[in-house]
Amino acid sequence: MKFSPLTLIILAGITIVGFVCGRVTAPQAAGTGKHETSVSTATATAASGKPVRSIAQLRDELKKLSSQKYFGSGFQSSRELFLLQERLDRLDASELVTLIEEYSQASLTPNDLRAAQLLFDALSKKDPETAWSLAATLQPPMRNSALHAAMGGLAAANPDAALAKLDGIEDDHLHRSLQKSLIAALAASDPSRALLLMASEQVRDVNLVHAIFGKWARDDMQAALDAFADLEGFDGNSRNAAFKAIANALALDDPAAAWEFALAHGKLASNIIASFDPSSIHDQIISQWAASDPQAALQAVAALEDGNVRNSFFAFAFRGWAETDYAGAFQYIMDSTDPNILCNGIRALTTGAGGVREGDHAKFFDALMEHPPEGNDALLRNTVFQLVGTWVHSDPGAAGAALARLPQDEYSATLAWDIARSWAQSADDMNEPLQWAISLPKGRSRTRAIETIFENWSDDPAAAAAAAAKAVLALPEADRTGSVLGKVIGQWVATDPQAATEWISRLPDPAQREAAIKESMNTLVKNDPQKAIEMLNTLGMAGNAGTVSTFVTQWASTDLSAAGEWVKTLPDGDVRDDALRSVAFRYLSNAPETATAWALAINDPSKRLRVLSSVVNMWKHNDAQSAEAWVEISNLPEESKNKLLGK
Repeated sequence: MKFSPLTLIILAGITIVGFVCGRVTAPQAAGTGKHETSVSTATATAASGKPVRSIAQLRDELKKLSSQKYFGSGFQSSRELFLLQERLDRLDASELVTLIEEYSQASLTPNDLRAAQLLFDALSKKDPETAWSLAATLQPPMRNSALHAAMGGLAAANPDAALAKLDGIEDDHLHRSLQKSLIAALAASDPSRALLLMASEQVRDVNLVHAIFGKWARDDMQAALDAFADLEGFDGNSRNAAFKAIANALALDDPAAAWEFALAHGKLASNIIASFDPSSIHDQIISQWAASDPQAALQAVAALEDGNVRNSFFAFAFRGWAETDYAGAFQYIMDSTDPNILCNGIRALTTGAGGVREGDHAKFFDALMEHPPEGNDALLRNTVFQLVGTWVHSDPGAAGAALARLPQDEYSATLAWDIARSWAQSADDMNEPLQWAISLPKGRSRTRAIETIFENWSDDPAAAAAAAAKAVLALPEADRTGSVLGKVIGQWVATDPQAATEWISRLPDPAQREAAIKESMNTLVKNDPQKAIEMLNTLGMAGNAGTVSTFVTQWASTDLSAAGEWVKTLPDGDVRDDALRSVAFRYLSNAPETATAWALAINDPSKRLRVLSSVVNMWKHNDAQSAEAWVEISNLPEESKNKLLGK
């Protein structure tokens, strides 16, 4: 993973905040000033007197990390990196300087730069002045990341000195990015000053605002609330970041207070910021609250105005409750006489981390059928869709039986597809889902379920298609559609065209036979047109004008020239004439004059004139002048010309 410069700056800022919050100490007096730059590789000693890894060992570890392909993706999160950084923190400033100088003299890869930043992070905590001075002597890009680390250390130890250093940076881009590093460090020690600096310098960064108010709210909630109330000069995104940081901090100790805070500012959204969207933080708060005190959380949601927002919060409350007490949440939902609570509770549990437990899907479904939300079909459909959509993965047979109790519409057709697909993929005996599909009421759901089962019959396309094709003949007459049989044959013919052809030749129903051939042609023409031609001859369909014309149209869409050459070899008659028409229409969009040549090759005079008329009319629609000019100079009889020109 590669990081943009801004991302690296933010990572550096976050690192600095972490140091300031957890491990930063004031620079040691003995570490300030000049340092020796030649250090032996003997074992370094920690303040406790216990030996730590030698400089040479640390150097090897840094090199090893630098060579790892995905080092960057684990930056500041890898356990190995944290352990290494702890060891670096035990070195004194002069030893860190030695390692830094080795890196500064090498040709560095991006991963080397990140390893070098670890060194500067460690040095900036011990001696930020030296870290800054050394960073200033380096060349980009190492210089910039080193300056950011040093700036964080300076800001933590002496904000005024850090500001003075910042004033000396002339490069505007570097100045702005270092300014953010300084603010990130100040956020941990002096959030008020950090916010003032952001306002005075017009720095706009939602991550910094969130860091400032997050730390502020944890240390002094009232001060953070006062600052938020008086937050001027910041855009809506920044205000939203501050709002979320405070609400999150409140929710840790007092979710009720967090809810009231979020709710109050949500109602005043239009007065605070134009693009205020507090729903995500409301959802988090209500989920956390319900996990610890579900009754209070539900009462708070119930007090809201009826509507989609209230329903959404009910769902999040039940989801939070179920994470800590599934049985309690389930029973509350089942006992409720409010259809909205029933629907939103079901939706919450089906989409929650643990899902609905075994056996509870059926109970929920029965409750929905007994107490549907009146006048809100959309809510009922969405709830059923989610419930059955998860039920099918644990018990497709029961989910399939439930489908029969639903109205036949687009929703039930989609559910039929989902049930059939899941059941077919897990069934040992495909006749079970097939018999279920056949038992469904006549309509789109049944047709779609049957088609889906055949599409997923097994992992062996040839055996699956053979078995499914036989099953088609056992279906009720209304379900023996061309699309069902066609999809089965299409899968089979792609893997074993000879076996599929032999089976098709034995189909007793002419309509089914023609449907199977057309689908086979559609499959074969994409991969092997010659095989398709062989199938036409083997099945005796080479003399069927409609089948041949359809085949030519499909072939011409992928290889017009080859299709046209084959049509020329056909004997005179209806089959050839219809095939010529198919080629003519394929040429029409890009080469209308060529299309007329193919139309003129049609042997039957009346059919030739009809095709010519269609070609010329479509040509005239795009370029009337050229079309009429062609008709005038053609060798057609005058009567034909007049018909074509509309005279």
